[in-house]
Amino acid sequence: MTSMIRPSAMSPRRVRGGRPALAMALLFCAGFSGAAFAGVAEGPAKRDIERHLGRNKAAKVVDGPVFYGDFNGDGRRDAVAFIYAETGGNSLSLDVLLFTGEQDGFRFFRKAEGVFGQEPRNVAIRPGAIDVTTTTLGPKDARCCPTLEKNLTIEISGVRRARR
Repeated sequence: MTSMIRPSAMSPRRVRGGRPALAMALLFCAGFSGAAFAGVAEGPAKRDIERHLGRNKAAKVVDGPVFYGDFNGDGRRDAVAFIYAETGGNSLSLDVLLFTGEQDGFRFFRKAEGVFGQEPRNVAIRPGAIDVTTTTLGPKDARCCPTLEKNLTIEISGVRRARR
C-alpha cells in the first residue's frame, strides 16, 4: 500500500479570526519552553503513538491531534496523528503518521508525505482516503500568520475503497 496527497475538490478560502495563527505565534514567542509542549492528544492510540515517537527519537512534540476512522477497510478504527514538533529555530515540522487498529492497540503503518498547514480539521476518514482541511500561508501572509484554508486528500492505495 502507498499513500499520496492531492488537493481535494473543494476550493481554498481565507480563514477569518486568526486564532490558529495567534496560538502558533504564542508558541514561537515562548521559545518552545517546556510549558508550551502539549504532546499527543488523549485517546485510545496515545500510548502507541508516543511509543512510536520515542523509538524514532522524534523532536519534542508541540501538538499532536489524533483522528480516528477506518482508512484501510478492515472494519477496525485506525488513527491519523498530526504531529507538530520543534525543529530548532522559528518553525515547526509536521508529520502525519498513520496507525492501523489492531486487536491489542495501534501499529505504525506509514508516514503520509506532502501534508502541510496548521490546525487540521474537518477530517473525514474512509477506506482508501483521508480528507483534511488545514490553514496554510496565502501569497501575502507573514510566516507567523497563515490565513488560507486548504483542503487535501491523502489517498491510500491497495485498500478496499468506500463508495462516495
